[in-house]
Amino acid sequence: MTDSEKVSGATLDTSNESAEKRRLSMLLGGPISVEEREERRRVYRSKEEGGICGECGRVLDACEPVVRKVLISHRGMFGGWGNISGNVCFDCAGMTVKDDGTWQFQAERRKWFRYKCPECTRGVAIRETYTGKHPKRAFCSDRCSKTWHNKQRHPAQDREKTCDSCGQKFTATRSDAKTCSSACRQKAYRGRSKKLAK
Repeated sequence: MTDSEKVSGATLDTSNESAEKRRLSMLLGGPISVEEREERRRVYRSKEEGGICGECGRVLDACEPVVRKVLISHRGMFGGWGNISGNVCFDCAGMTVKDDGTWQFQAERRKWFRYKCPECTRGVAIRETYTGKHPKRAFCSDRCSKTWHNKQRHPAQDREKTCDSCGQKFTATRSDAKTCSSACRQKAYRGRSKKLAK
């Protein structure tokens, strides 16, 4: 067989879907059912895009507040445990919005903190950690986090420089460039070598 192998009585297909099954199976430490695979896809989508509820799969409005919480705990590849957080709608989280606009949370031992996503201004609720700490900011999705952090990066510095070898002005592709071309770089190296030899 070229496209599939016979492994312990089951046919192992080498298509993309089969590769995803093997990857998820490896992460979880065993084969998973179709329902588990669909649940994981929904959780990952809620984590990355933030547009759906990770528990019920309902599409969320752009301004609808969400609860960010751990949806899946799994065994890590090298031992230990890993958590996958995703967004959950207020209905699935058991939370309500009062008439005055405040959020009513279920009675729990730990506190809930209310944030606004710095990128899209969607309301985000995050539970206090066991150590009592909470983050400075909370994002509603990985996409908003990446977009916001990319905007915070410093712009590239002005790279107009003068070549040490020929004196010509050039735009450097690296911050530590001193010569305009490889020929000038070689010429500068030979000049330094001659000075060291004397």
